[in-house]
Amino acid sequence: MSADQKKKTFIELGKSFARLADIASSQSDDDQYFEAMLRARSENSWFTLENQEIALRNWSKALEAEKVDRWFAEFEAVETVPKRIGLIMAGNIPMVGLHDLLCVLASGHKAMVKLSSKDRQLLPMVVSLIRDIDPLLAEMVEWRDEMLGEVEAIVATGT
Repeated sequence: MSADQKKKTFIELGKSFARLADIASSQSDDDQYFEAMLRARSENSWFTLENQEIALRNWSKALEAEKVDRWFAEFEAVETVPKRIGLIMAGNIPMVGLHDLLCVLASGHKAMVKLSSKDRQLLPMVVSLIRDIDPLLAEMVEWRDEMLGEVEAIVATGT
């Protein structure tokens, strides 16, 4: 997948985050993703709709076209051999592991993701949004319940 296609996907993802932030703010349940936000709130008391809205708005700003272009310019010329990267996610802040996931995808690797027991809703929601935009990129994410299996590198967040 080309860097341009990934950039377009990330920019569209940012637009989707802005729309979801509006839904969280208005508490409008006319969207399939609102249910994931409600489940996240019920599973983790820190994941209030307000905190989710803040995370979504911040990510929507971070994924604006100019910022995505600048970010990709840092590593665009680097050729990589795709690897299986294990991601062990934290669950203390809504979507706290999203940066790690996007970095793995942007760099052309496959993400093997072990979700935090405190955040089992939001990152799968994000990958579903990615799937709506670019199904091939979403295929680069695998969910793991227990062991990560064979990976060539691991990124862990939290304590």
